[in-house]
Amino acid sequence: MARLSAQQRAEIVQLYLQGESVNAIVRHTGHDHKTVLRWVRRVTADGSLQDKARSGRPLKVMTPTVVSKIKRLVRAKKGQRSRSTRRVAATLSSRGTLISHTSVRKALHSEGVKPYVQPQVPLQRRGDKKWRLRFADEQKERNWRRCVFADEKTFVCNPRPNRRNDVIWTDDPSTIEPIMRVAHSVSVNAFGAFSASGKSPLFFFSETLTAPLYVSILESTVLSAARGWFGGGHWTYLQDSDPKHTAKLTQDWLRANVPEYITREQWPPRSPDLNPIENAWALVAKQASLRQPKTLEELRRAVRFAWTEVMTQEYCTTLAESMGARLLKLRQLRGAHTGY
Repeated sequence: MARLSAQQRAEIVQLYLQGESVNAIVRHTGHDHKTVLRWVRRVTADGSLQDKARSGRPLKVMTPTVVSKIKRLVRAKKGQRSRSTRRVAATLSSRGTLISHTSVRKALHSEGVKPYVQPQVPLQRRGDKKWRLRFADEQKERNWRRCVFADEKTFVCNPRPNRRNDVIWTDDPSTIEPIMRVAHSVSVNAFGAFSASGKSPLFFFSETLTAPLYVSILESTVLSAARGWFGGGHWTYLQDSDPKHTAKLTQDWLRANVPEYITREQWPPRSPDLNPIENAWALVAKQASLRQPKTLEELRRAVRFAWTEVMTQEYCTTLAESMGARLLKLRQLRGAHTGY
């Protein structure tokens, strides 16, 4: 409900006392119906144009000085975690500026400062950037709409993560330092593939992935999907340089069955940002966690449902066509992680 000045309230009351209806006052003043009706009833009941006494702490008037103090306190130095809104409010209150943590949050939002979680990126090793730049230069003319992107993903039965914890407040998210990621234990594995033309069915497996198993998955999943997407035309298969992907058995099978594929000599190591299926897996994992599966079968159903919901035709096309922008940004950052 709108907060009116004393002059605006008086105008409403004067029109009402002149015999105007509530709807007429709304049309004349431009205020919403609830606001006009509220002040008409207040004047009729007690003849007052003042706000009623409210419980709790009075609203804090945010001066530029207070906002500046909040922004200074909430920011973290390099290598440190930023302070929460509650700690900032407590610090300001101890210094004589009584303020709630919700007022701190509102002040930060009004200044364009929002909370972010530190991203996780692989630790790049010597030569990785040069390799990635070479890949970007070699693949810049490729038609990514005729490419099949594939990978496997491990899903675990765990509750939905609390994204409100360990946030970083900043108006420039590019300054957030990433957290290095480590591998975690497995519960169920899924293999999936997609192109600009659609997605493949998921293939679930519980055993350790080996080259023979990987080849059998490709035969049952990728080949049939690619025939439906491209008919007998040319297409390219993209995978990372996992040992099962680069094994001699796998490489021999790819040479015999796939028109073209990104070789292990071409694909730069530690480059998940260059395979758009990683973005799809992140959304699938988030969507699956919302169902909070408790058993292995529930987890499989949740992942299968999430894969269907996330991988729409539009999203598949968007992911495939994002490769041009990824390679462009990779060149602009001189081989560093792109943030995709």
